[in-house]
Amino acid sequence: SLQTVQLISRINARLGRTISVRTVFQAPTIAAMAAVLEAEATNGDGGRNGNGPALLSSSSSGPVAPERLRHVTIEERPILPLILTRKIASVDSVAITYLPSSLPQLTGLTPSAIIEGWCGNLPVVTGIRETPVGRVGGITIPRFDFQLYENPNDLLEVLGDAVRIGKHLGAKVVSLTGLLPSATDYGLALAAFLANEDLPAITTGHATTTASVLMTIRRALEAGGRSLAAEHAGFVGLGSVGVATLRLMLSCLPHPAMLSLCDVYQKKSELEALRVEVIGDLGYRGEVRLVESRKQVPAELYEAGLIVGATNVPEILDVARLTPGTILVEYSAPHLLRADEALKRFRERGDVLVTEGGVLAAPATMPLLAHAPAGLDTRLRNQLLSFLAQGDPRSITGCVLSGLLSARYDHLPPTLGLIDRRTASNHYQTLMDLGFESARLHLDETELDESIVHDFRARFSDEGRGPAPDRPSQETSGARA
Repeated sequence: SLQTVQLISRINARLGRTISVRTVFQAPTIAAMAAVLEAEATNGDGGRNGNGPALLSSSSSGPVAPERLRHVTIEERPILPLILTRKIASVDSVAITYLPSSLPQLTGLTPSAIIEGWCGNLPVVTGIRETPVGRVGGITIPRFDFQLYENPNDLLEVLGDAVRIGKHLGAKVVSLTGLLPSATDYGLALAAFLANEDLPAITTGHATTTASVLMTIRRALEAGGRSLAAEHAGFVGLGSVGVATLRLMLSCLPHPAMLSLCDVYQKKSELEALRVEVIGDLGYRGEVRLVESRKQVPAELYEAGLIVGATNVPEILDVARLTPGTILVEYSAPHLLRADEALKRFRERGDVLVTEGGVLAAPATMPLLAHAPAGLDTRLRNQLLSFLAQGDPRSITGCVLSGLLSARYDHLPPTLGLIDRRTASNHYQTLMDLGFESARLHLDETELDESIVHDFRARFSDEGRGPAPDRPSQETSGARA
């Protein structure tokens, strides 16, 4: 997957345009890729459709209702000088992100104009959020998502600048979000680059992310009236977060009746080693199927009633082939299935639940101080306000919250490299102790209609589906890590 992203970065740099991960998998030969690029150029699309998260809504240019923004305070002055002069309080941690590839299309500006004009080719402090754990600042580096793998040294330089700014903001820990962990060897390259400087600690945030994905699995199963012990659980994507989620699930929750493990990139020998670990170290006693795949998920995976997705291979699952009653929790970018088709099936047939993991809900509203430059034109300012109003004032992603947890609790140290199950288990338990829970079931910006979810439960709960699959007796939950 890393090679795929690197390939995309080189194509984008050479052609001066943006294509998506999806395009590479849909056009896996040079001839097919050329045809796609020529068609996009003819249509004037530029390859930007569906590539990267939308920062602002292109349709939101009207006024925003004041009650939607009660948790938001707009600050036109730069935030860093306000902290240095003690006009506002310092932060406990910082979360670093990057520019989304949708931004040039939304603003009408070129990437270089945004990097040089808006950002001055320097990291920008975009806001501060108050949480029950402390204050977390947001810093956006002046690089787009499609540039993160183009020049490793440049990325380390600009991330180093962001970490130094984080220190001046008062942060004890800096967390890397989105693609930044994989672009920096799970943070290890950045830590080595800054090893001789007195700076905040660095964390990938993957321990909290893994814990939040597991909390979403629990919430989705509860919403569907289902017990994990009765499920055939399938995992699509067994990279860092996928494997960590599997380990945490088997350590903290009742074991499912059956497991199917599928990864597009893993070799059979690596899947075999994972099966040995699942049975030996984690004490799983049910059947473990190893499902090999290259370009699409094979039919056996669709037999699973619970599917957990953590892969960046786009649209590897076919919405039409999902068995009625399927619950799918995904932590994938881009989505491993067509989100629009999944939502359409949910609304029209109500026989699948598809939701995103990785997002938490705090026990109370979290006020946000958002930076909006004084010179921002009216259209963009309204788009920014509309974007801020869309979000649940209690929602926060696990990778953003992770830095705060490490800054406050000694038993939750910053994480670099791959995540072990004890660390993930500690984050999981601490989140529950603090009153955090999974965010509402949602896909993209759309919350799942509760009345449809209620109907799904009535039709596909354990009581309505009949007996569970045969399995060895295993009434107790998995041993805690």
